[in-house]
Amino acid sequence: MKSSYNGKPAPSEGKPIGYSGGELQVPDTPIIPFIEGDGTGRDIWKASRRVFDAAVDHAYGGKRRVAWFEVFAGEESFKKFNNWLPDDTVEVHLRGTAGQSFGAFVPTGVTLRLTGDANDYVGKGLSGGRLVIRPDEAAPFPAEAQIIAGNTILYGATGGEVFLRGRVGERFAVRNSGATAVVEGVGDHGCEYMTGGTVVVLGPTGRNFAAGMSGGTAFVWRLDTARVNRELVDLSPVAADDKRALRDLVERHHAETGSAVAARLLAEWVTAVEEFTAVVPREYKRVLEAIRAAEAAGRDIDDAVMEAVRA
Repeated sequence: MKSSYNGKPAPSEGKPIGYSGGELQVPDTPIIPFIEGDGTGRDIWKASRRVFDAAVDHAYGGKRRVAWFEVFAGEESFKKFNNWLPDDTVEVHLRGTAGQSFGAFVPTGVTLRLTGDANDYVGKGLSGGRLVIRPDEAAPFPAEAQIIAGNTILYGATGGEVFLRGRVGERFAVRNSGATAVVEGVGDHGCEYMTGGTVVVLGPTGRNFAAGMSGGTAFVWRLDTARVNRELVDLSPVAADDKRALRDLVERHHAETGSAVAARLLAEWVTAVEEFTAVVPREYKRVLEAIRAAEAAGRDIDDAVMEAVRA
């Protein structure tokens, strides 16, 4: 039997779904009413309950070892409302060590908060959700000096946010096309083949940074310029128009993770912001400048972009 809902659905009032400390926190009614379907009769409530069943099974020692969130993100019913759910409609708190592909394909409206660490491919295909990873509060080491997550994070991400308190492995944000990320150090080949989005690095980079990077922007604190692949990118101080946005991201990182590095930078921001380097693909920068000039002159933006590309 087909189910339908007249007009765009809206979340029910009340607290959002949550999972923390072994206790499920769910509203009494579905977060979204029945949707138009193809006879399956599935809705987001059923999908989300399966997510939390899987989460509890994993948290309490069950043998389930799949990327359980993909069960939710891949549901046909949820796909209908991707990029519509309000921020933090679903918020999940986890503790421990995550395996491969933690937070893969997480859509808009979903936040995953992990206290612990994670393996490779965190946020693979991230599609608008938010991922926050921080070490345990009782950890005896400075987070900024340790690895918090593995390699190839944000591979192919199209949107969303990632805040990582600590360093990560190789190929961070490879093929990222729209996500925003803050991290405290990256390995080799960071921002490789990146085509969009924003990356803030509050620590060292490995070699070959920005290789094949054709879009997006990276802001790196105390960048070792010898480690940058300059074939496609230019290096410059942070522009005045970008300083506010950069500070906002550092503030967000501190608020989300409790980062000691972010706290120190914010305490001396007037000096610290001058220690950042903007890494911007030169063709991408030329297109952005053409867009700004067209907007200021009241010209057609598409025409201005095509002129910049042909020049």
